[in-house]
Amino acid sequence: MKFGGTGHSLIIDQFSKYGICNVAKANIEPTPIFHTLRQDAVPVACKSRRYSDEDKMFIRQEVEKLKKEGIVEDSRSPSRAQVLR
Repeated sequence: MKFGGTGHSLIIDQFSKYGICNVAKANIEPTPIFHTLRQDAVPVACKSRRYSDEDKMFIRQEVEKLKKEGIVEDSRSPSRAQVLR
C-alpha cells in the first residue's frame, strides 16, 4: 500500500507483531492548525478561575520549574489559557 505526502513517515509498528495492524509506514501531510485564523482576529481572554492558596502555591512552583527547564517562558500576550488540573 502506498501513501502520498511529503511529511515524515509515520511508523505504526507497536502492534504489528501481533497482527493487529499491517500498515508499516505512511507519509502524512501535517494538519495546519491556524489556517482559519484571520488578520482581524482578536485574542480571547476570560476571567481567571479562583484557586485555593495551596493550589496557587503549587501552580507557582510548577511554572517556575517549567521555566527553569526551558519548557515555558514569560509572555506578555493578551491571550491566556486557564490552568487545568
